[in-house]
Amino acid sequence: MQESIVFEKKEAKDMRNPYRVIYEGHTSRLMLKPYQKLDAERYSILANNVDVQALDFGVSLPFEVINAKRKIEHYIDLWSKGSCYAFAVWHKEEKCLIGGTLLMVYPDHGLGELGYWMGQSYWGKGFATEAASAVIHFAFTELNLQKVFAQHIAENDASGHVLSKVGMSKEGVLRQHWVKEGRRVDLVQYGIINEYA
Repeated sequence: MQESIVFEKKEAKDMRNPYRVIYEGHTSRLMLKPYQKLDAERYSILANNVDVQALDFGVSLPFEVINAKRKIEHYIDLWSKGSCYAFAVWHKEEKCLIGGTLLMVYPDHGLGELGYWMGQSYWGKGFATEAASAVIHFAFTELNLQKVFAQHIAENDASGHVLSKVGMSKEGVLRQHWVKEGRRVDLVQYGIINEYA
């Protein structure tokens, strides 16, 4: 994993803030921070794309601003419960949202489930790898989870490459496990163990 990953923990001063505990992550090129409602427009522009949608579990077209707002509200609610940490991924130099990553948490089992997406113009530049690596670091150092796992649609070889690059091992194929746009697809599962837990 990268050596330049830093997470900061902040307590919200206003107890009515759903983000009572805020984590912000920094890598060499990216900043990961909780989604805000103002992110909805940019989120919808990036995710309302047939190629992004084809590989993403949670996006169906059209993905308009109202859909992005609902998704962000859902993320805020889950964060407030401590069951999911969804981060907007910002490009430091361009100062804009370029994708997202999240960690679903299953505390009874010490597990985290990693997910991520990037706007198409940011594919192939290592941003997904950088963001995924940061979230694994967060899971192990901030949340002390025992294992992080992830799944990708079998046709999405690029996602498997990302998961391998962040140190995950392929654990198996879940055959016809998911319905995507009306058809059954296989999912490939990867995992990584926290050696320091």
